Amino acid sequence: MSAEWELEHEFKRIGARVHKTDASIGRIDRRQMREWRGRPIDADVSLALLESLRVDVRRDEAGAYFDVRCDPRVELRVIDPQHADRHLLLSAEVPQSRDVSQTRSTFLCGHDEKSWFVAAIPESADAQDVQSAKDALKPDAVWDAMREHGVSFDERDSRKNAAFVRQGEWFFIPRPTLRVDRGQVRRDGRIQRGAGRAHVCQFIFEIDGEEVFVHADFPDGLTDEEYWTLPRKDRVRLGWERRRRDAHVYVKGNIRHPDHKTVFLMDWHEVIPNTEQQARAMSRVAFLD
Repeated sequence: MSAEWELEHEFKRIGARVHKTDASIGRIDRRQMREWRGRPIDADVSLALLESLRVDVRRDEAGAYFDVRCDPRVELRVIDPQHADRHLLLSAEVPQSRDVSQTRSTFLCGHDEKSWFVAAIPESADAQDVQSAKDALKPDAVWDAMREHGVSFDERDSRKNAAFVRQGEWFFIPRPTLRVDRGQVRRDGRIQRGAGRAHVCQFIFEIDGEEVFVHADFPDGLTDEEYWTLPRKDRVRLGWERRRRDAHVYVKGNIRHPDHKTVFLMDWHEVIPNTEQQARAMSRVAFLD
């Protein structure tokens, strides 16, 4: 039974499709593969291999599927498939020399409300199953809010409780005593991370952060200095927006996204992203509003 067959089989059992593509770092021939098989790899090379790994949700004529692209030296394995919950934890490992601990990254793959999703898990969490991966995605602010509001441990994966409302990768923590300058409140503001589709917020208020120029080709944004160093032909293209990066953001009203049910927030809530940006695969992705 091949590793690729096992991969496809486990994804199929949660109702999903997966396509794996070899995306080598440099050219790799059959002789090299025979030499590498079962042989330790240098630690720096191991990190480079995992940093090149990409796990995305894409679409074709048959619908959505998980697209996994990695070097052949990366060993993929499904751990803790939760078929009823339609989630699994995908482990990616590269063997190293004896004096260096094994390099490993994990990705939570599953179905949330209307669509499939993938979330990179911070390596520091050392997630071993689906539940520990879900827990690792919750930032400290969420755990603090649960303790403050007396939310039980059994409710930690709910989409709405006294401590937070969750929509996709965003947690909204109630801040009912917040006072805002009404003149600085914007309507239909957007929050997003990297090139992901934005969540549209009926009312949005932000503090601090850095103003950046954002374009489809530069989804994480460019500072003023970076923008003005671009060739003129790139600066005058249509589609540039002025956005704010890594601000403290508060929202209220309807929060809309095509892949999720609209949520309504009566009071101001602080926007807290999950911890995915701490993972190696997401380390260069910015929070934009």
